[in-house]
Amino acid sequence: STAIGLVLNLEREAEPHKELRSFTVRPIDPTGKQLAAAGVGFEFAEYLQGETHYIVITIKKAALIDKGVLRADLPSAELLTAANLDEDALMRLARQVATIVGLPESTPFCDVHPAKLFDFSSRARCAAPFRVLGVKGAGPGRGSALAVDLEAQPYLRREETAFFERARAEAEAAVARCDAEIAELTEAIERSAATLTS
Repeated sequence: STAIGLVLNLEREAEPHKELRSFTVRPIDPTGKQLAAAGVGFEFAEYLQGETHYIVITIKKAALIDKGVLRADLPSAELLTAANLDEDALMRLARQVATIVGLPESTPFCDVHPAKLFDFSSRARCAAPFRVLGVKGAGPGRGSALAVDLEAQPYLRREETAFFERARAEAEAAVARCDAEIAELTEAIERSAATLTS
């Protein structure tokens, strides 16, 4: 795939858009055809309405070059560097995508990470088994975590541990069966070889 991820975050008013709900977009959908007609070649897009209007689209590298977002078609390691990126063109493209998806042109972008590009050529791993999603700011328990990922929830942690223990036992049993089969085959080969030499 020559697609690159484009993530957009736009501010959401207190009341959710009545007309706009989370949805996906494929090139054959009406919205997908609008994007293609606007020169935004893509493979897949998704709109999610949460704390922000969140749009992620796997946009084709050729579209980013044609729109002037990428200055040149460089090797992977250099493609998404600041030197090869036109931020103003990126924001123009982001506005165009957001508008076609159905957000009013007046919808402001978030101050933090309004539009970001990423490629799929490398993997990343979590540095910690959980992350804090919210911290209580005032009153009793100030500074305590309001919500965290799986590892910090005792019940979920126990269930995940039990799952991995079962999976490990099943894997060890499968390995033991393979070892036994190998030993049996090795013995049969040795018997056959002994029969042939005698």
